[in-house]
Amino acid sequence: MPYDPTKPVALTEIDADLLRNQFNGLKDLIDAQQQVIDALQQQVNAQAAQIYGLTDMIQQKPDMPSVEGDTAGSVLAVDLLNLNVSDPPQQSDVQAIADKLDETRRHGKRLWLLA
Repeated sequence: MPYDPTKPVALTEIDADLLRNQFNGLKDLIDAQQQVIDALQQQVNAQAAQIYGLTDMIQQKPDMPSVEGDTAGSVLAVDLLNLNVSDPPQQSDVQAIADKLDETRRHGKRLWLLA
């Protein structure tokens, strides 16, 4: 008999069969939860073993190529232009802007493309 949280009703006579069924129902619920917990623990253990295995593989490969060559450079390395443009702008002003834009684009590209 499954657990019934509405029993026993307050101020009723004690019934041993009813209480036994209630306790057995509670034990069934606890056992079912333990099975779920055990299954989840097995999943966690399997994932932990996989993580440890991958960590060991990474540590055993010191000759792995660096990703720095495939990573874009930082555009923060480009200095500010600090240019006061005249009105109308001179060719040298516009050329300085174009040069700074090219420099910024070069830093933003993947470094291996520049080689």
